[in-house]
Amino acid sequence: RNTQRGFSMSALSRTHYAGRTQNAGRGLVRTLWNAPRAKRFYKEVTIKEVAAAGGGVGYGVHLDGRLLRTPAKNELSLKSRSLALAVAKEWDSQTKFILPYMMPLMTLTTTVKDQLQTAQTIRPQLEEGMLQYFQSDTVCFRSPDSEDFRLKRAEAKHWDPILSWFNSRFGTNVQPTGKCNFMIYNLFRSRPLIV
Repeated sequence: RNTQRGFSMSALSRTHYAGRTQNAGRGLVRTLWNAPRAKRFYKEVTIKEVAAAGGGVGYGVHLDGRLLRTPAKNELSLKSRSLALAVAKEWDSQTKFILPYMMPLMTLTTTVKDQLQTAQTIRPQLEEGMLQYFQSDTVCFRSPDSEDFRLKRAEAKHWDPILSWFNSRFGTNVQPTGKCNFMIYNLFRSRPLIV
C-alpha cells in the first residue's frame, strides 16, 4: 500500500487513477493528486471583534489567537459576524491537511480584500467585464409580453425586489425589459459601479 503524503491507495485504485491520468494527458488528475498539502498547524479557531478598515467594528478569524491574513498579508477583517463565523467554520472543518478548495468563502473574502479593496486594484477591469453581461441578466431581461401571464407574475414577484434594491443602493433607474436592450451597459460607463 502506498502511504506517501498521508493517504493510502490499493493496487486497484492505483491502476484506476493511473489510467485516468493517462487519459487526462497527465494533467488535472495528477496535479490534484500530487499537489503539496500544508498540514493543519493550529488547534483553535475563534472570532473576535477587531477594528475594521475605514473605522468601525469588524470581525476577525483567529487561529490559535493570531488574526488571519490574506495571501497579500492584509489583515482579514470582515464586516459581518455571520460571514466571520462561516469562514471560521471552514478553517475549523479542516482535518489533517489544509485544503483551500474546501474553503470557498475564505477564497472569496481574501480575493475581495486583496484585489478589490487595495490601492493596486483590478476593480475597474472587473466592473467593465461584468457590465458587458448586465444587459442580458435574467433579472433585467424578462419574458416577452406575449408569454404566459403566470410567468410574468412570477418574474415580477421574485425579481422586482432585487431591482428595487439595486436601484436604491446604486442610485440608478434600471427597468426590466422584454427586448434586447444594449443601452443599460452605457448607463454605467460614465459612472463607476461601487459595491
